[in-house]
Amino acid sequence: MSVDSRLTELAQLQPGWLDGEGAPPTPTALDEARRLLEGLADLGVAPARIYPTEQGGISAEWTRRRCEVSVSFEANGDAEVMLCSLSDGDSRFFHASASILDAAWLSNTMMKWVRGKEEL
Repeated sequence: MSVDSRLTELAQLQPGWLDGEGAPPTPTALDEARRLLEGLADLGVAPARIYPTEQGGISAEWTRRRCEVSVSFEANGDAEVMLCSLSDGDSRFFHASASILDAAWLSNTMMKWVRGKEEL
């Protein structure tokens, strides 16, 4: 499923979508996720698993060998990037306004992290 199709589907969620709880994704979270995830797709990054968060945001996740990468787009436009090694437990976190995250920077950061962990 394309990024646009998945985000369009998530935009249809209603309040209480998660067992009576859960806010639907905000337009800000959807727009920032679309911008960054489509940019990553244009750079050839494998498709992410895309989920809504209970707080009205969007989460995108990738797993490659022994590494996990996630980007959480919060309802207010902030974003958190997590890089985690499944083999040694090492992790890195970045928190910023989603609007300043650049697809090329994130793609390079992800690839460097994964390559570095594969060499262990």
